Order: sequence, then structure tokens, then C-alpha cells
Amino acid sequence: MANIKNNRRKYGRMPLEYTVEVTGPKKIKKAQTKDISIRGMCLVTPMPLKEKSMIKMKLALDNEEMLIPIQGQVVWKMKKKDKEYHHGILITDIKGNKKDVFRKFLATKLIEFLLK
Repeated sequence: MANIKNNRRKYGRMPLEYTVEVTGPKKIKKAQTKDISIRGMCLVTPMPLKEKSMIKMKLALDNEEMLIPIQGQVVWKMKKKDKEYHHGILITDIKGNKKDVFRKFLATKLIEFLLK
């Protein structure tokens, strides 16, 4: 388990894996979350994203028809193996009522996680 003193995150992350399409500056159709919080996520991609760059994403939740448009900033990156890069993403914006949908989704997942 991570040392609490070294964890600079304001919000804890839950281990949730969901499909993400990155639409800018590089288009990546097959990205995936490793973990998510209300303010950030670990994003796994087949190619590196530039640190400090702003990216636009579409996050597919449990219902594949529900896409959440998210804007974020790449805070860190780490190469794990060939064609696998992990990125720390700070969520900077979620458009319109999708922010409430995203928050309710995370709250539901947290309750499910705690009840296991």
C-alpha cells in the first residue's frame, strides 16, 4: 500500500478500467483508465503524451452510449513496456451536466467498492 505521506493527491483514486478516446492533440482510440478520482486519472495509452499538454477525452462509462467529455492536463508520464505508457491526468473541465453524471457515477462505484 502506498505511503500516505508521499501521496500528494487531494482525492483518493478507485481502480476502475474504462475505455477512453483521446481527441487532442494526438488521436488515440484505444486508451484506458487504470484508476479514477473526481479530479484525475491514470491513463494508459499505446504512445506517449507530452507532459503539461492539454488533452480532450471521451470517457465511456458502464453504458457505452454515455460518453463523458473531459478536458485534462498531462501531469506525468511513465513508460511501462513497449507501446504502454501510463499518464497522470489532472481533470480541468467536464462540460455541462456531464459533471454531475460523472460525480454520481463515481459515488455509485465507491459505494459498490465499500460494500464488497
